Amino acid sequence: MRKSHYLIISLIMLVSLFVGAVLATRILAAQSTQSSQGTQLQQPATLQTPTQKQWEYRVVSAEYDSELQRELNKAGEQGFEITQFQIQEEKLPDLENNSLRMNYRYVAILKRAKL
Repeated sequence: MRKSHYLIISLIMLVSLFVGAVLATRILAAQSTQSSQGTQLQQPATLQTPTQKQWEYRVVSAEYDSELQRELNKAGEQGFEITQFQIQEEKLPDLENNSLRMNYRYVAILKRAKL
């Protein structure tokens, strides 16, 4: 039973290989006939890329969130949008306590299409 399955599968594979080879040969022959008769094969359509936008960038930095919000609202009215945001930490010397204190700063990078 198993031998007959293997034989059938092998026979199907050989027939499909043979049919594929025949079809490939006919396609190549047809293409060479067309090119020898002066007929040009159609080239695939080229993709046109849209024109690239030019961007204008602005960096907004503030120590307090209310200050940042005010600056971002002004920039938003001018067509800017946030592309990146981060909170920067700085260790500053505290001379009164002879230690370091943490200072935080909000930084946003904005962009808009160049006018």
